[in-house]
Amino acid sequence: MKKSSLRKTTSASGEIRDDRSLNSTISAKEGWLRIRIGIHTGAVVAGVIGRKKFSYDVWGNTVNIASKMEHNSVAGSILISEETYKRLRSNYSFIERGEIELKGKGSMKTYFLTGRKSADITSSAETIRNTTLQAQSKISKRNSFLNECDKQPNFAPHKSRKLLEV
Repeated sequence: MKKSSLRKTTSASGEIRDDRSLNSTISAKEGWLRIRIGIHTGAVVAGVIGRKKFSYDVWGNTVNIASKMEHNSVAGSILISEETYKRLRSNYSFIERGEIELKGKGSMKTYFLTGRKSADITSSAETIRNTTLQAQSKISKRNSFLNECDKQPNFAPHKSRKLLEV
C-alpha cells in the first residue's frame, strides 16, 4: 500500500471512530455504537466475484491479519500492526499495546493509533529552526562587519560594537 493510501485509510478510520454525530444518532435509537478497527499493511489480491450479482472483494494474508487486529482491538480504538506503525510513526501518535497472540499467525507487536501528530508541533519546530537560522545569519554578518572594521585604521570599535548588538 502506498504511503498516501495508508494515510487516507488511517485518517478515514480515525474520522469514523471519532464521528460524534454517527455515534449520537445510533446511540439515541439502539444503544451505543462502539467501533473496533484493525489495520495491517501488505499485499492483497482484489477482484470481482459473481456472474449475476457482482461483488468486489479483497483477499490475502494482509486482510486476515487486519481482521484479527480488529478482533483483538478495544471498542472505540484503532489497533495497528508494527508494519503499519513503521510507516505512520512520523505523522501519527501511538500507544504501544505490546505483543498479542494472533490465532494461526503467532505473536505480533501492536499499537493503538491515538491521532495525528499536532501540526502545531511541526510549525513550532519550523519556527524555532527559522529563528535560529536568522540569528546565526545576524551573528555572522555582525562578526564579518566587526572583522572588517578592525582592519580599518582610525576605527573606534567600542562605538560601533554598541550599535551592532543584537
